[in-house]
Amino acid sequence: MHPRYFIGLSLPETTTNQIQKIQTTLLDGQPVMQPLVPHITLLHPDILMTLSPLYLIPKVKTVSEASMPIEVKLSKTALFDKRVLYIAVDCPALIELRVELVKLLPDDIRARYAIGRDYTPHVTIAQAKPMHSLPDELIKNLKQHLDPLLPNSFLASNLHKFTQKAAQHFRITAV
Repeated sequence: MHPRYFIGLSLPETTTNQIQKIQTTLLDGQPVMQPLVPHITLLHPDILMTLSPLYLIPKVKTVSEASMPIEVKLSKTALFDKRVLYIAVDCPALIELRVELVKLLPDDIRARYAIGRDYTPHVTIAQAKPMHSLPDELIKNLKQHLDPLLPNSFLASNLHKFTQKAAQHFRITAV
């Protein structure tokens, strides 16, 4: 089994620091999952578990070099069924990039990946623990702190491989 990894975009350091400060302040003691470093996932770790990074990363690098840089816009806060509060990403080029990345997957993996999955590019801010919803007051407080940061645009120059080192800690390397 390969180390748990996924492919995504890192946010600018300033934006990452602002989001992490808000998360640290408002998520402590809440019924939420431990947040990861803020990022935008393009290829999810669950689907990549059986795929060696030695096979995939060179192909991702080729697609990345042909498609980037791209302008990414963090547009607004939104919810997935009161279970996940996220920052929506408005970037048609990112959706096109993901389509090209999915094409790199072997047929059997690509078929499983595409079933029932609409792709909504986003930055997860808070995710409820299983069998829970995010409390209304937490949603309100998070939005109140995040909305002044939005919209926020940045130029993404390369993709990153996030490799899990410990339970919620990932090592981030440019592809």
